[in-house]
Amino acid sequence: MTDTKTIKVGLLGLGTVGTGVYKLIGRRSEEMQQKTGAALEIKKILVHNMKRVRQGVDQNLLTDQWKEIIEDDEIQIVIEVMGGIEPAKTMITEALKAGKNVVSANKDLIAEYGKELYDAAKEGSADFLFEAAVAGGIPIIRPLKQCLEGNRIDEIMGEHLSDLQFSLDDVAAELYISPNYLRQLFKQASGQTFTEHLTEMRMKEAQRLLDDESLKIYEVAERTGYADSRYFSVCYKKYWHITPTDYRRTLQESG
Repeated sequence: MTDTKTIKVGLLGLGTVGTGVYKLIGRRSEEMQQKTGAALEIKKILVHNMKRVRQGVDQNLLTDQWKEIIEDDEIQIVIEVMGGIEPAKTMITEALKAGKNVVSANKDLIAEYGKELYDAAKEGSADFLFEAAVAGGIPIIRPLKQCLEGNRIDEIMGEHLSDLQFSLDDVAAELYISPNYLRQLFKQASGQTFTEHLTEMRMKEAQRLLDDESLKIYEVAERTGYADSRYFSVCYKKYWHITPTDYRRTLQESG
């Protein structure tokens, strides 16, 4: 019989939510093992007050020393249910940079520092999962992250560059998620707003099209979503620091 893999977990916080997580892992241990092929085991629980007796919780798991979790190489996952900004932000950042995967339900922290934490996860090659904090726990973060990193959104946007009315709502509709959540998560995952990213794609496509001298400038504008060629020229100059006409002239002179 194959030995079951055991994944060690560090739990930050043991209030109402933390206690619920602790009991849930224990109650559904067998079910999770069957579904994932691995067993979850809480190795340490970080608490503020070591003297407080907590019914139904193994007191030997309790610690008030963060280093007992962050410095323990056996702990692969950190579950943060402390709430608030600090010390949660510092601990999550340190855990991610140390290569530990983190799960959080901290709405305030993610709303304010989501991008910074996401960058820390990338630096440590770890996963930062915060589905419990948005959309009522609907599991959309991982598939959205995969969509963004797999260029699925760029594919959708690329197919509609010439559409004057194309918007974030159209992308959200194709991904079957709320535009408001997409707006927040797009910023966290890409570092740009939807409008900034769309403009960047349009300007790069415009430069590529301008290399084809058989196309008039107004045709390039139309193909990249600009009905007014003069407005297109203003946007192009703002992005590339040169007008479309001058860019064409440099091509002719260099050719």
